[in-house]
Amino acid sequence: MYYGTDDCLLTPSSTAVPYDSQSPVVVIPNAIPPLHLWKAMALVQSTTGVQSETYGTDGTPIKSNLRTSLAYPHVKMGGTDLLDSLVTRVAKASFRTKLKNLSAGWDIISYTSGGEFVLHHDSGYKDVATGKVVTLNKRKLTGVLYFNTQGESFLGGDIEFPYLRDTVTGKSLKISPVSGTLVVFPSNFSFSHVVHPVITGTRVCAVKFFE
Repeated sequence: MYYGTDDCLLTPSSTAVPYDSQSPVVVIPNAIPPLHLWKAMALVQSTTGVQSETYGTDGTPIKSNLRTSLAYPHVKMGGTDLLDSLVTRVAKASFRTKLKNLSAGWDIISYTSGGEFVLHHDSGYKDVATGKVVTLNKRKLTGVLYFNTQGESFLGGDIEFPYLRDTVTGKSLKISPVSGTLVVFPSNFSFSHVVHPVITGTRVCAVKFFE
């Protein structure tokens, strides 16, 4: 489990979810039986996805060819009830909040060589002209499940939280994908993050936003 601090961080008061300075980024290894990942990966390899549009924190649209969405229900993954249950428990224990809209599916996303996601957060973006945060939805928490492991089937692809500090290294919090690992964090501005470019191979993960 990794914990971040909000030292010297200016958090917009208009974010969708009030920021709790004690909120951790929670990392749960072996969150799902490997069989579910293997089956889903087999489907990923035989499915043509949809190039997904992404935005940076300033609202700038990013080229859609940077990642491919194999959106639910085109690639279904077993064990999603278990994942939802884990995130629900994390929400209660670590973030003191209840979740709804658990019926939504997990979106499976692949990043091929060169694929990345620039600095962004999952509940909106900051309008440079006005200095205000534009809220796109009511997301509370983000869950990311990694299908494959960095260094085995791909290189690169770390997720980094530049506004948070790893309490062990003192550097910005960076997490390397490991198969079966579930990462849960608040969706708001304070937990803005970057997916670094994939150097070789294909990085696959599943993402779900919880209200």
